[in-house]
Amino acid sequence: MFALFYCLEEISNYIIMKQLSTIAVFLTMVVCYSQDMITTKRGEDIKAKVLEITFHEVKYKKAENIEGPTYAISKSDILLIRYENGSKDIFNQEEMIEKKEIKNYITVLDKRYFFNGEPIKRKKIGEILYQDEQARKIYKKSQSYKTGAIIGGSIGVTLATLSLIQNIMNFGQESKMKMDKNIMDYAGFAIIIPSYFLRRKSNKLKIEAIETYNKNQMNKKITINPVIFSNGLGITIHF
Repeated sequence: MFALFYCLEEISNYIIMKQLSTIAVFLTMVVCYSQDMITTKRGEDIKAKVLEITFHEVKYKKAENIEGPTYAISKSDILLIRYENGSKDIFNQEEMIEKKEIKNYITVLDKRYFFNGEPIKRKKIGEILYQDEQARKIYKKSQSYKTGAIIGGSIGVTLATLSLIQNIMNFGQESKMKMDKNIMDYAGFAIIIPSYFLRRKSNKLKIEAIETYNKNQMNKKITINPVIFSNGLGITIHF
């Protein structure tokens, strides 16, 4: 009798183990079937479970280790994603890759100018800015204001100097000489003050020209377009 119960227990355990094994195999098949496939532009296939797609990257877990860490890959490196339900996303839109990062870049620090991190003289700035059409227009306008400031300032200083000389030569004299001196003083200051604002406007435009130049340098791109052919993958490159 004991032997019978023992046999029944063994049979029951065997059936349970068999069922558990079947369930485990089934779950494994489900996990394998439900995986996503990320294909990179280098032709690499990544078996994954896609978790999130952001503006810049795709977050996923590796299919063989769902409980493991979360990985991220840049969208610019992805060609397409095949999902478990059969749908797919093709990343064949134009992906822009910066041709230059900090090359041909102007920086200003404590009124000193640097190009690619190397110090340069002020007169060199104009030569560099003239290489960019937009920056050149702004810089030329800056120079026009600077010229006006120099001319106005020179006239103002000249009038003030003449007034001082006249004051020395006619020391002690009254009336008309003093009136002429005052008129010359007022005229000199009246010209110097606008010159100050012209100089400030010139400097502001110069900084704007530098910022425009830097922005245009950063916007110089290489355009890479992934292309899917019947027999493989490829890319087209536009400069």
